Amino acid sequence: MKPPGPSVSFFFPIVQTVAPIAPVAWIPLAISAAGIGSGAAVLIVVLTIFGSVTASAVAAFDAVPLEYIKVGRLLGAERTRLLWRVVLPAAAPSLMTVARMSFFGAWMAVLA
Repeated sequence: MKPPGPSVSFFFPIVQTVAPIAPVAWIPLAISAAGIGSGAAVLIVVLTIFGSVTASAVAAFDAVPLEYIKVGRLLGAERTRLLWRVVLPAAAPSLMTVARMSFFGAWMAVLA
């Protein structure tokens, strides 16, 4: 695919900084942003898993061998088809692990 642009290079360090913050630390921000109620709980869950899910998904896509992409291009796949037929199937096992781990992280945020 395409190397990361300036937006990815700028936001990824921020995402990695936010990832290890505990769910309890998000409570004051969530209450001030969404008020007391279910909106704050949803915001806490989203903020808790966002950093780790984003970092893990980027790592899963980066782990796709460049040879797979070259072969897909050699066989005439355009950008969209390359993503759906080559990159996503190659990254699927890692993405499933990310989904499972983010579910457990979200559940821990609910319990906290």
